[in-house]
Amino acid sequence: SVTQSQAVLRDLRAGGAIAVVFSRPTTHGTLQLKGVRARIAQLAEGDREAMRAYSQSFGEEIGVIGFHDPFNNTIMSGTEEDAVAVSFMPTAAFEQTPGPSAGQPLSPKS
Repeated sequence: SVTQSQAVLRDLRAGGAIAVVFSRPTTHGTLQLKGVRARIAQLAEGDREAMRAYSQSFGEEIGVIGFHDPFNNTIMSGTEEDAVAVSFMPTAAFEQTPGPSAGQPLSPKS
């Protein structure tokens, strides 16, 4: 959301590097991507529907571990109304699942 992420968006517009983390709460499976050349754009057709589907899926995922609708609604509140899309060029990927491989770089499979 633009409202909640003004500093981040300002830094990305200034050419700052970006790192994002994707994690599955029920398994703790986690992947980190680092990149450059972040671009900020308006949402494309279908993005809002994808956001709603993600929110529902995330709510189901965290519900299994005891975090129910009020928690999910708080995390996702305000995001749809003033959301923007951020794209970037990945330069590195890392395994971040807790355990002995956490922090290890991932390589493309040949």
